[in-house]
Amino acid sequence: VKNQQPKSMGDIVNGALSLFGINVNVDFLFKMFKKEYMENTIVCIDEFERLSDKIPVQDILGLISELKEHKRCCVIAIYNKFFTDEVKDEQKKLFNAYCEKVFDRMFNFSPYAKEQIEAMGGHPVKTD
Repeated sequence: VKNQQPKSMGDIVNGALSLFGINVNVDFLFKMFKKEYMENTIVCIDEFERLSDKIPVQDILGLISELKEHKRCCVIAIYNKFFTDEVKDEQKKLFNAYCEKVFDRMFNFSPYAKEQIEAMGGHPVKTD
């Protein structure tokens, strides 16, 4: 096997992902975050309540703020009403303190069980 040097960051990420059997056009993803592609874009943040404990809320809110202030993006948050119950108090305080500053719109999406079953075509999930 010949030892090859990666040509770009995309090559490094593609190589790492290929170890897990994942094929992604990383160069395309990197291009999407360039200034000319991200300006005046609508960005939807969904499932914020599932944020890993390993990623600080203030880091994510900072990234979102960067998109809004410097890239002039419209940032929309779609969250579950149970979000405020599930999140640690410190994260909840940070989210509540900054949500009005970083999100242009917030939508609470918390369908009832009946609505969820209807969305699945009226068939409840079968279990063994």
